[in-house]
Amino acid sequence: MENRNKKLMSLVECALFLAAAVALDYFKLLEMPLGGSIKFVMIPLVLVSFRQGPKWGVGTSVAYVIIALILGRQDLMYAGNAGAIVLAAFADY
Repeated sequence: MENRNKKLMSLVECALFLAAAVALDYFKLLEMPLGGSIKFVMIPLVLVSFRQGPKWGVGTSVAYVIIALILGRQDLMYAGNAGAIVLAAFADY
């Protein structure tokens, strides 16, 4: 029973850090002229890896990438066709 509670606490903590990462994705410290930017989004993801270990950190990061891809799909509209969008998504994310 104790192990199940520990996993639940880890899951909840990772979900909170994931929500913080998604929220921080909207704030830019510096925006470059050709489209790059500096954001604080990596701070919660690194904290998850330090607190919960690499397995939980990688899982949380993969979940963040999927959410960022879904929420940032307008960033891929410069690609001409579906194949270019898939290639740009793999290159960007």
